[in-house]
Amino acid sequence: ERACVRLARGLADALAHAHSRAVLHRDVKPSNVILDAAGNVRLLDFGLSQLEGASDLTKSGALLGSLPYAPPEQVTGTAREHDVRADIYSLGVTLYELLTLHSPFLDRNEAATRRNVELADPKPARQLYRGLSWETAAVVAVAMDRDPARRYQNMVEFAADLQRILDRRAIVARPPGVMLR
Repeated sequence: ERACVRLARGLADALAHAHSRAVLHRDVKPSNVILDAAGNVRLLDFGLSQLEGASDLTKSGALLGSLPYAPPEQVTGTAREHDVRADIYSLGVTLYELLTLHSPFLDRNEAATRRNVELADPKPARQLYRGLSWETAAVVAVAMDRDPARRYQNMVEFAADLQRILDRRAIVARPPGVMLR
């Protein structure tokens, strides 16, 4: 768990740096992550990156990035523009997959995967990885919240909670309650 959180913290730092320069990655996923010879995590493939607030040059309704890691608002086309919370969501899905060794939304075909991203609640990470701490599970749940307003609002907040887990301090994130679920 700690190794996965440490990797996610490194990715969050890299994305926070990009976001501080108004660069959105738009394709965060495990295949765009490597470890260098020194064991440092590196985020690759900024080929779909865009300046925040810049006009989108893709055709209307085109999905950017990889479907299983795309946020629901991007998949449904309800987002007016891609913002940092989409990268937060994608990093949350990536961390979920690192921790559980399962994709939360990938299904037998594209249509089923799309439906899962849009509507399905992923199996709680603690059901797939029984030893997972509630703090890490909460951080993942907040990062992957279907509603962008309930996610971390910037990568610095996400990175800070990941660091709190590593430091064994209290996290800020609180998963949605029973009534909201």
